[in-house]
Amino acid sequence: MTKQFVWILANDSPKSLKKSGISESYIIPVSNFNGLDKSVCPGKIWLIVRGRSDRIVALLNTKRVERFINGYHQGDYLLHVDINLSFRLTSASILGEDKFHTKICKDFGAGVSEISHALAEQLWGLTLSVVQTKLASPLKATFSKIQFNQVSSGKRLASLAISKITQNFNLDELWGSRVGTKLNPFAFFAYRLLLEKFNEVPDSIIEILSSNTLLEQFHIDDFSKGNHLLTEWAQPRMVDLSFTEVNPEMLFAREFIASSIAIDLEASLAKTEIAEKLHQNMLRDICVHLKAIGIIPFETTSIDLIIENDGTKFYEIKSTNDNNIFAQCAKGAFQIAYYAEAVKRELGEGEFALIIHKTKNNLMESECVNTLRRLGVRCLIYDPNKQWPERVQNLLLSK
Repeated sequence: MTKQFVWILANDSPKSLKKSGISESYIIPVSNFNGLDKSVCPGKIWLIVRGRSDRIVALLNTKRVERFINGYHQGDYLLHVDINLSFRLTSASILGEDKFHTKICKDFGAGVSEISHALAEQLWGLTLSVVQTKLASPLKATFSKIQFNQVSSGKRLASLAISKITQNFNLDELWGSRVGTKLNPFAFFAYRLLLEKFNEVPDSIIEILSSNTLLEQFHIDDFSKGNHLLTEWAQPRMVDLSFTEVNPEMLFAREFIASSIAIDLEASLAKTEIAEKLHQNMLRDICVHLKAIGIIPFETTSIDLIIENDGTKFYEIKSTNDNNIFAQCAKGAFQIAYYAEAVKRELGEGEFALIIHKTKNNLMESECVNTLRRLGVRCLIYDPNKQWPERVQNLLLSK
């Protein structure tokens, strides 16, 4: 059974939280983790703001925990959350008393603490008490500020729509539908978002939205019963395919702490601190370039870089030098093959490439590129001494 936690923030902390929706990651100060950094993945963290009383604000489904090893937040933790299975209940304002205030966690101190499932059930009950269903549809203006680019159909499109809702709205701003296909609040607004952006939504997408594989917390049939489905993943996830947009400003060197992925290749193929810093510098530089040419870079906790430009393209990035280029290329080739199987199974076909750092040994580089080509792996060279776009030739895999 998945462990449950509360993360209690002081009343001056909400300044760092968005007004609506969840974030893809949260910085947790080392003083807040209370020694539980290796225990929270996989897990659920209830985010609570403490003022004169406690206010329940969000539920975070954890994916991965890393610790910053340089930069302003050195020593603190970065918590990655599943944006399709996490949600915000309400704003973080603590003025007045309302249905989001609770005394359930009054015995816990500030920071992260593990809680019993009996206590978690009480938090679930409070959460379900605010779920709404209506006959009305949201106004078109509701989605006017949400940017949504056409992507591949199927699970990826449904997943992206769900994530746009969880990142932009609170539960108390949404409602579910009982007309036609029964959809919970997040799925219903995701459906309306797709309908607004593309004028029609295929039945296959509606079927995905109506399932609880994307939102395990809620099922419309349980709203009136006052209970919920605590459905666990049928199988442990081997590869994280939940895309999140890369923020280059947050690409500091980090070390792996814990993950919800059953087999985490990034953890098993651990980098040295120097290699991690070089890797993050490469990734940051590439992402800044992509944004400059109008392409949004994505990542998952498994895959370094993803872009959606004339198809979906996946990149593994390796910091290489004369001493480790063969080993790094071998690791990268295995990771690409491993990820490609998961992508094909879950999302359909995609293009893959390995990006390695330029070394001083051109002969060894050529041998690696040619060997990888024979294995069916495309290898690109990152040369920091060149200007963009020549710094990584054919980055967009156009030929």
